[in-house]
Amino acid sequence: MKTRRSKLTDWINIVWTLAWRDIFDSIKNRTVLGLIITLCVIMLMPKLMSIMFVQPAKTLPVFDQGNPDIVEILANDPEFDVVRLKSMEEMSALLNNSLHADIALVVPDDISLAMGTGEPLVLQGYSTWEKRLRVQDAAEKLEDRITQMMGQVVDIQVDGNFIFPPEEMGVMLGMVTITAVTIIFTMGLILVPNLLFEEKQTKTLHALLISPASIGQVVWGKAIAGMFNIIVTAALVFLFNWTAVVHWEIVILFAIANGIFGVAVGLVLGSFFESQQEVVALTTLIMLLFIGALFIHLIQVDVPPIIETIIPWVPSIGLANISHMAYTQSYAINVIWENLISTIVLSVILYALTVWKIKRSDV
Repeated sequence: MKTRRSKLTDWINIVWTLAWRDIFDSIKNRTVLGLIITLCVIMLMPKLMSIMFVQPAKTLPVFDQGNPDIVEILANDPEFDVVRLKSMEEMSALLNNSLHADIALVVPDDISLAMGTGEPLVLQGYSTWEKRLRVQDAAEKLEDRITQMMGQVVDIQVDGNFIFPPEEMGVMLGMVTITAVTIIFTMGLILVPNLLFEEKQTKTLHALLISPASIGQVVWGKAIAGMFNIIVTAALVFLFNWTAVVHWEIVILFAIANGIFGVAVGLVLGSFFESQQEVVALTTLIMLLFIGALFIHLIQVDVPPIIETIIPWVPSIGLANISHMAYTQSYAINVIWENLISTIVLSVILYALTVWKIKRSDV
């Protein structure tokens, strides 16, 4: 038992030593820093666009169930751009796809009974989970405004009235999901092959393979170093959208699954090819397939039956579906595993190919 434990400890120490060396080098590498800065700029652009194109009037969705007079009063106020809704479904769709609507109002069917009685007029306020931190402030300002216009105290109740994205991936959240999947995967394709290229260029890969480290330990070390960079990338990606996340455990699972697959593809590229030019060309081709499948899945493009059969097995689709579940109200474990199957199977094959190739390389 002690011998097995000692061997396991030695194995872990060797893998960690190899991984830490690459992690330390990546921290010093200006290329990695440049990619992180570029990533931050990309993630900031949608936020800046929403600020630059703020509408002069606040979008105020209203679902009237019983008193159109209140809606007319709000519609005549230049401070609001009132959007009249016919159902809660319309409200959900509008809130989930609007950048400028912090709150939506529901005018209950029995509100006429409270008109002119001096009792507070109770309205229901709804908001998306993403905007939950500012809905209370929006409700209080709206209460004051409507109270002034109506001449009667208004109470907007917002506690627990959250709208979550639908199970089907909408366009706006779909773009957020595609961005997360693509950026994290791309970091694996760009950074991981360099871990092997540097070893080949400095002739240290041969030294590693004749050292006490096994081929498997070398691959594990590279994989852990690659995962470090990808986890940092994932942390930055979700930092920009943290208020929209409902299930952080799904975010962690998604980041790990995406990282494992991205690292696997990067290791194959780094072990099978000798020049970065070849890898860049293949990376472009892989990304076209990866992103193309995502857009076909998102906007439901009509494609030939054979492509329609293959598309669900492209790992980016499963990863996108898992990422989407992090923003929905609930999720099913069995659905998550169904979406992970292609990623897990293909990743195992790719890691095995990497070990096979390095073992037979003339380094």
